[in-house]
Amino acid sequence: MSASFAQSKWTAGSQRHFQSVAPGTSIRILVKVNEVIAQKSFANQAISIHSQMGNIWSISATKEQVLWMLDAPEVLSLEMSFMSQPKQILDSASRHASAVHLVQEQPFGAGIATPFTGKDVVIGIVDIGFQADHPTFYDSTGQQNRVVRYWDQLDNAGNPPLGFDYGSLHTTLGDMVAKPITDETHGTHVAGIAGGSGYGSENLKYVGMAPESDLIFVNIKYYDDSLPPSAKGDLWVASPAIIDGLNYIFQYADSVNKPAVVNLSWGMHSGPHDGTSLFDLAIENLTGPGKIFVGAAGNSGWTRTHIGKLVQKDTMRTMPFNNRNVKADIEDMYIDMWGSAETDFNVSLGLADTNGFLHGSTVFFSTEKDTIIQGLLTVPGDLGGTDSLEYLLSIVSRYSANKKPNILFEIKNYTPQTRRTTLFVYSDSSHVHAWNSGQIYEWGEGGFAPSFWGHSALPGYTSGDNKFIVGENGGTGKQTITVAAYNSSVNGLTIDGDPYYGGWGNLAPFSSQGPTVDGRIKPDIAAPGENVISGYNRHAYNGFMRYSITDTVVSNGVTNYWGIASGTSMASPNAAGVIALFLQENATLSPDIILDVLTHTATVDDETGAVPNTAWGRGKINAYEGLRYIQTSVGMDELEDQEWKVYPNPSNGKIQIWGVSVNAKYAVYDLSGRAVASGKFDQFDTQLHLDSGLYLLRVEEGEKSQTFRIQILP
Repeated sequence: MSASFAQSKWTAGSQRHFQSVAPGTSIRILVKVNEVIAQKSFANQAISIHSQMGNIWSISATKEQVLWMLDAPEVLSLEMSFMSQPKQILDSASRHASAVHLVQEQPFGAGIATPFTGKDVVIGIVDIGFQADHPTFYDSTGQQNRVVRYWDQLDNAGNPPLGFDYGSLHTTLGDMVAKPITDETHGTHVAGIAGGSGYGSENLKYVGMAPESDLIFVNIKYYDDSLPPSAKGDLWVASPAIIDGLNYIFQYADSVNKPAVVNLSWGMHSGPHDGTSLFDLAIENLTGPGKIFVGAAGNSGWTRTHIGKLVQKDTMRTMPFNNRNVKADIEDMYIDMWGSAETDFNVSLGLADTNGFLHGSTVFFSTEKDTIIQGLLTVPGDLGGTDSLEYLLSIVSRYSANKKPNILFEIKNYTPQTRRTTLFVYSDSSHVHAWNSGQIYEWGEGGFAPSFWGHSALPGYTSGDNKFIVGENGGTGKQTITVAAYNSSVNGLTIDGDPYYGGWGNLAPFSSQGPTVDGRIKPDIAAPGENVISGYNRHAYNGFMRYSITDTVVSNGVTNYWGIASGTSMASPNAAGVIALFLQENATLSPDIILDVLTHTATVDDETGAVPNTAWGRGKINAYEGLRYIQTSVGMDELEDQEWKVYPNPSNGKIQIWGVSVNAKYAVYDLSGRAVASGKFDQFDTQLHLDSGLYLLRVEEGEKSQTFRIQILP
């Protein structure tokens, strides 16, 4: 074992995949550093720095440089290539469900004087499979293409954006379409939902949420294109490259003095699910006023992907399974397991028969030290010969970002029809969580069961569940707006006459549920995401897509497509487009304020039940109510220039101030100038016990002061 492993600066997944990196190969990495000394030492080591989000950096380094970083005190944590294959439409039903029609179509809702269309707001889409010249990316007249920048990270023939050293940044439509993407349509569909104009569809019926927004596309570069979309491939997609894409979009928005919202319909189940991944920490450093990040919750709602238990001088027993190849000759699984901070746990793998009798098991492997263990367990077969279980465990004792133990499992059961894989977890005291992603080399789903297929639950065995399964990167960040999916569509027919069915506002069965492992409510909000219609990438069209195509249109002499798709991937851009409308009204909204707006204005009905909850978040996003709340929150339009913010406003009496220090003084006056309340803000908020009405709030901090008009609701 390398002495550097013992520092646990990386997750089990990073440690595992580092083995496969050839000497001298340049790889993409996220690192958390001591900025004071890292800048010079990285220069001395000739390490390329791409994006700096506070103390989270996106870099390129060789295998030798990674070994140096594992011992360098200025490097606190590192993660190699964490991301996943996207999870997989847009019509008038989606727009009405999100109340967008009330702010874009006459007659407007009460209080809306002019349409909100996302004008002068940047929407960034980080994804794969873009067709930049799809008609929906033009304005509503078809005259002007609205894709202002397209960074194709896969194309190295041109020049990358300033400060980056890979891919090609395209600024003209001719360059954007010169090398079409032929193997995916996901990004086109997602972008059309968020910001498509609907041009090319009858009466613009497939218009998106923010049809006059500026669009930026980032076509993601995979770390290792030899790996297919899969559980293992998830870990090898370049998370640093995705962070670079987000960073570039925000940099561009700054350069043109416009607010931006970035959508990432992308997720995975490898990671701590508690907001401490370097990806999530980088998002915290990247976002802020006028810089919003929206992510998909994930599509694991109907699975038993997660298992969790507080294990105290006891053993958790379960049978992991891969539900995509239950009839296969070989069952393979990819499982990521984490304990609670500053604890240890021990694991053993075994093979049991259909009655649960254990025919053999490994020794218990402990998280007390970093190591990689590979082995083969063999037991006698029912008809002679042997049955076998191949395993590879990457163990990290204490991941430095959260002090948690972590084990990544790669398992292959060669006789799954007669022998079930068993997993035993023992600890003196650790709350253990694990996520089973399914196949190693194919995208799938896994879970945990208390018995062999078709048999009664075994005493003492634990089943998996669908809790804690909002995905990493789109679902777990503290400054990420995470979106669940519900069904708002109407019944319809594809172009071939095949039916697709709408819903009644019910939660989509695939929509992943929270909370996060650290106990936060996720998802944050829900949006339409089942059977939504949007643009398809014509270059990726194949015969199988025919069954989901709803319309075609000939534009510039070629056939373009519209089609249906379902997933939180579709819900996320719906919410991102609505948030673009919010930013059109107020370009300085921060993630915290956006969440407050959603909290106060989301639609709540019989389907959502009492909110917030871990399936719906705050409820169903409502563009009209959100905009009215922002407009009537007088604190958004203070009497003096905005350096501080008061929110929410109107309120029920609880007032918060952004930008002041703890214990800033305040005084409240009625409109006649009579003082009615005074005091200090405690931890940036205070409760005012006032009658309903309008007041003036005066805030003082040292020599600075500011006056706000506030409204107290009945």
